[in-house]
Amino acid sequence: MGSLSLTPAEAEALRRKAGEHGLTLDQWLEQLVGNQTSTSNEDVVDRILALQRSVLPDPDGETVQDYIRNDRQQR
Repeated sequence: MGSLSLTPAEAEALRRKAGEHGLTLDQWLEQLVGNQTSTSNEDVVDRILALQRSVLPDPDGETVQDYIRNDRQQR
């Protein structure tokens, strides 16, 4: 792991922030960095497809285009 140059006050503020999440500073920083890793296109496609499978059809048979068209006509 690399190193950071922090003042004692900055380090303590980060420790407190990590503690709010129930983590040590090292664990919290690793979690933050882990959230920043890039996602592959395949992962994104898999997530979109999973979301699409959970969406139920409109009970009236309306499409997205119908909603857009009707909303624009109401304005």
